Amino acid sequence: MVHQNLSDFALSLVLDLHNYEVMNSKFPGDIKDMWLTYLHKRGIRTNLINYRGLMLSNFLANSPIMGLNFKLVLHVAKLNVILETQVGT
Repeated sequence: MVHQNLSDFALSLVLDLHNYEVMNSKFPGDIKDMWLTYLHKRGIRTNLINYRGLMLSNFLANSPIMGLNFKLVLHVAKLNVILETQVGT
């Protein structure tokens, strides 16, 4: 995990960046970039069926979005925006 490898000073910088992203609703620079890579699962390497695509994204972009999404789900549930019969959004 990230917090096990960073000093308190480094973690405070990450927290400051998260706060900036949330308070200003923007991500600085190339922080939103994602990378697509393929991992070989099993079998013959020349058969494309034996590969799985994997999207890699930046922790600094995902973590504030996850927090905001969690609050959004609670807010939407409180306002009864999503029907009880709806299983996905």
